[in-house]
Amino acid sequence: MKFKMKQTALLIVLLLSIGWIKADAMNENRIHCVVLNTQGNPIPFANVMVFKSLKDTIPNKILSADNQGKFNLDMDVPIWLKVSCMGYETESLIIRNVDSKSVQIKLRPSENMLNEVTVDADNVFLKDDKMVILPTSLQKRNAHDGYSMLSLMSIPGLYVDVVDKAVSTRGNVTLICINGREVKSDEIATLNPQDIKRIDYYKDFSPAHPTASSVIDFIMKDRSHGGQLYLNGNQHLNLQKGTDLLDWKHYRKGQELNVQFSDNYFHFKPKEGNNSLVGMQLNDRTVLKDDKILASPKHNNALTGKLSYLKQWKKNMFQIAGYLSKNHEWYQKNIQEFFDGVDRTSTDVKHKDYSSYALQLYYQRKTKQSIFKVKLNVSYSETDLTRKYNSLTNINAVTNEKFYHVSPSVLYGLLIGKQLAFVDVNYSYDQTKSIYNENGKLSTNKLNYDQAIITIGDNIQLVSHKLKITPQLSERIMTIDDGKNPSYTKFYLVPSMFWQANLASRKTLSGNIGGGVYDPQIKYYNDSEQTLDKYQVLKGNTDIKTSSTFLSNITYNSLHKWGMIELFAQYENTSKLLFENVYYDQERDLFVHRYENGGLYERLLMNGAIQYNLIPKRLSWLGTVEYTYSIERIFPSLTNSQVMFGTIFTYICKNANAKVELYSPTSVLSMGTRIKNPMSLKIALGYNYRNWHFTINAKNPFMNNKTTIEYNRDRYYKNSHQYSPRISTNMFTLGCSYRISYGKKHNFQDVE
Repeated sequence: MKFKMKQTALLIVLLLSIGWIKADAMNENRIHCVVLNTQGNPIPFANVMVFKSLKDTIPNKILSADNQGKFNLDMDVPIWLKVSCMGYETESLIIRNVDSKSVQIKLRPSENMLNEVTVDADNVFLKDDKMVILPTSLQKRNAHDGYSMLSLMSIPGLYVDVVDKAVSTRGNVTLICINGREVKSDEIATLNPQDIKRIDYYKDFSPAHPTASSVIDFIMKDRSHGGQLYLNGNQHLNLQKGTDLLDWKHYRKGQELNVQFSDNYFHFKPKEGNNSLVGMQLNDRTVLKDDKILASPKHNNALTGKLSYLKQWKKNMFQIAGYLSKNHEWYQKNIQEFFDGVDRTSTDVKHKDYSSYALQLYYQRKTKQSIFKVKLNVSYSETDLTRKYNSLTNINAVTNEKFYHVSPSVLYGLLIGKQLAFVDVNYSYDQTKSIYNENGKLSTNKLNYDQAIITIGDNIQLVSHKLKITPQLSERIMTIDDGKNPSYTKFYLVPSMFWQANLASRKTLSGNIGGGVYDPQIKYYNDSEQTLDKYQVLKGNTDIKTSSTFLSNITYNSLHKWGMIELFAQYENTSKLLFENVYYDQERDLFVHRYENGGLYERLLMNGAIQYNLIPKRLSWLGTVEYTYSIERIFPSLTNSQVMFGTIFTYICKNANAKVELYSPTSVLSMGTRIKNPMSLKIALGYNYRNWHFTINAKNPFMNNKTTIEYNRDRYYKNSHQYSPRISTNMFTLGCSYRISYGKKHNFQDVE
């Protein structure tokens, strides 16, 4: 045994030695370049684009010189370069033969000294399987965080909500990363736009994040000294609601210490709210229930704290972060009811306390030949909810819910020739415990849910980089145990394939074919029964099955000097559809609401978008038109057909920006209901002065739009209007942020 251990140790030492020797050899085979002005002084932070041939218009690599004007290249001559910097003429050159392994590149001063352009080239490229965006100096100056930066770019298919801090691509949540590391919204909300080198946008697929439908990756300049303090506050102008944020980051030799505090509060009393009309046909009569929310007070206070440590060195990255959240909410709903022939006012008072604790660990090692990532998320939350409902039926209910979550994941990718083979393993364990006490009647629920997803794939380049395909296979293993019924484990084999064809230098055609499975939530998967009113109860269902979806889409992108065009089509097919069923229980003379599986959902979507630069780098217009046909094949079947139009204007000048978004009404089918959304109008204004940034956001200003929800079953129908005055309609917010940096200047890291 000792002999074998010695052999193993010697083998490890030998492999490490070979790795060091190989690394030294790679350093010797590099060209050391420096960018100088005509006086021979270095030009810091010059932009460098590397091309494979003179015919290429899309760079193979995008680099940045350091504060001494230096950068390195692989010794793979000939090399075509395009070097630029603000205030200098762009220099194009070819490196053919290098004897001293060092090259000096001299730039001449520009006669015009353009202040509004960072590089003398187009700032959007289609490269491999991603869109590369180089933010202009105007965009950096007018943005105050990552969300506002994405919003100012007006990219077709990308939707950014700067108020609610949400990013989506064609309706699906977009994964946000910084230098390849998956991050939460708090890091994007405090990101410094001046540190952005470029943005990589994977609309369909990223081999480094195979489980994400789309990815935004901010490639940042890494700080090595000093720090920054960021303060942000947002306040609604027509009600007492707002958020505050304090974020402090300190840097030292590749390390980052981050401390953050934020709060969220609202204390107001809207004059009116939702209203609904319910019709129930009993054996001997028809009962109508007409509810209207009157002026009802709301109170909420939430506090979140974060402590994070990040270490970056050479090709490695490590982060550990802890989160703590506390939330207190009180809501009294005053309801004007016309029910069972009697007109009365009812009250529904809810008191909720929520606590959450989370820990995140992350490690990444990335080289030119491989990528290795390990991630661990652990969280615990507890919710206490009390409810007192006084009407024809009096309800006193107490709910206590505890939620545990553990999710480790590992990704390894290896570049073999022109192929990037990868394996991704994700495991998650969720446990939910709930105790529900209604008028002394106690019910307990427990749901253990395990899921393991093992994905293998291969990113293959064909036809001289003109075609790239990524076949992948996912094995999903899911176990559900409610503690009462026999647990069961299911296996799902889900194949998929992503592909992209480069039709021309600035045109691509891409798509994917695949599927997915979706597990039930405890709010549907339980055996509790809750009283809604005298004639309605909500009953859980432990027989809910996992639904599966088949999805296929195709996208065409075309970039031009004047803007870009995107055409998109998608087909979706979901079996074992989860929907809300309402049936009449004759013995109890009431209606039972229950979530069930069954039927089929199909949707066909076609979208066309065009982005046009009316005034280059200042005024752009984005127009979109979308047709959707969907059908839910349940009893009774529902169909929906609609055409939606949207238009967006974005204006940027030296110290101010403005954005206007207008979308026509839409309608969708969801779980057996038809939801009709009204016209949407959003206006955003921004102004910056030195380290200060001010924003004004308006959502549906001076409008009273309402969302309509229609539900119709045998002997039962419901028509409701959702209305949130001064929140979703006629909303105005004022935001103010301040950022200050201290310490030495940046030491920038080359990110290829």
